[in-house]
Amino acid sequence: MPAAQLCFLKILISSTLAKIKAMRNMKKTAFFLLLAVCGLWACNDNWNDYYDGSSVNGSVDTATTVLDCSIIEFFQSHDEYAEFYKLLQDVGAMSSLEADQELTVWAVGNSGVTAAAGEYTEGSLATDTTRVKYHVNYLSFNRDQLKNGARLKTLNGIYIQITIDEAGDIYANASKVLKTYRLNNGVIHVIDEMMAARINLY
Repeated sequence: MPAAQLCFLKILISSTLAKIKAMRNMKKTAFFLLLAVCGLWACNDNWNDYYDGSSVNGSVDTATTVLDCSIIEFFQSHDEYAEFYKLLQDVGAMSSLEADQELTVWAVGNSGVTAAAGEYTEGSLATDTTRVKYHVNYLSFNRDQLKNGARLKTLNGIYIQITIDEAGDIYANASKVLKTYRLNNGVIHVIDEMMAARINLY
């Protein structure tokens, strides 16, 4: 075979191989782009499920009210929890509420706070930092994440015990969960009475 033809054949083969390699790279790129699009679609669906109340882990269920406000803004606009909010201020819990993090708060109505305050013969509820901070958890726990037997660590390091009875009612220790609010930076579970801080046995 003449040298010129041999050289042309080599160039043709090299060009063909380059095109094949480029096509393979394009296929790989298209494949990864397809995966990325599918991933974004799935994330979008999960985000919508979270706020639309779908029953997936960590989601908002139908027993939860979703509000577009922060925990602090919630208390500032709900006078029925004014006494509890004042307790959080008295014991220095505001720094946790103001921080850029998600929390769970176990709120009590004004009458429940008054009842708990009457239990003290020495000191006062307003100075009982351990008991008041027992009503706040780091991380947000939606209603459907409150599983029977779960133990949730509070700001003071002591655990809350979750119990669900045969009727499906949820209890934090002996306090019944009455309603739940999902907010921009966490969750508020309204309970019927102030909890007493337990001692961790393990």
